[in-house]
Amino acid sequence: VLNELCDNFEELMDSTCNNQEERSIDSFVGLKNNKNYCYFNSIIQCYVHHPIFSRIILSTNKIDLFHSSNSNVFTELQKLFALMLFGWQKKLDPTVLLNCLLKTSKNELMIGQQQDCAELNMLMISDLLSLLQTNEIKKLMFGQIIEQFEIVNNLHDQEKRIQEFSIIPLSTKKVNIYFAINDYLTEILDQGEIVKSMSFKKIPKILLLLYQRVDYNRTEKITLKVDDKFKCFCKELKMDVFLSNNLKQLK
Repeated sequence: VLNELCDNFEELMDSTCNNQEERSIDSFVGLKNNKNYCYFNSIIQCYVHHPIFSRIILSTNKIDLFHSSNSNVFTELQKLFALMLFGWQKKLDPTVLLNCLLKTSKNELMIGQQQDCAELNMLMISDLLSLLQTNEIKKLMFGQIIEQFEIVNNLHDQEKRIQEFSIIPLSTKKVNIYFAINDYLTEILDQGEIVKSMSFKKIPKILLLLYQRVDYNRTEKITLKVDDKFKCFCKELKMDVFLSNNLKQLK
């Protein structure tokens, strides 16, 4: 794959060198934040250091891609991953990859403006899903959630369905991450007439936890910025307690 990216890997590194400072052996490659796109850089740093995700990207040949106008997204992502993992530059500029994503977004994303990290993440994953002929990325990124709707005071009137998911939006107003996830799994709809409860049937290997920075006031119909500090984030998250078979015991 690296030979396809360029005549040889040394030439690929030299093409992005520009007299850059070399990184030490025990350090990682940084990404430049030229135009306020740290939100994008954080996503790339997470994915490049995920062994399964990076293996899929770097082991995929061009012949394994569907022909598409957004194939440049994959090519530039592959180049960036290769340079971040095997190159010697201390920092790289991800602007070319971001510009490719910008073209596929039909101007929904604007470089220089702060974007929603989850929005950009889903745009990139959607592009990869449309290009790759295998479903490895989908298996990695998507799980299944069971949605159950119950009408208050009528336990016999229920509806259940299974949906795919990859993101869990969390409220920063909760005491810790477990309370925040549990709060997400229960929602009151239709002015208290319907209770929507959810449980996870299958949890993806890569799960995006999205902390909501804004809250919607349904009465005044306005969005309010949330400045609350989330005080408790554990290093290890035991998601199995939220599986459908275990959720009743948790509650």
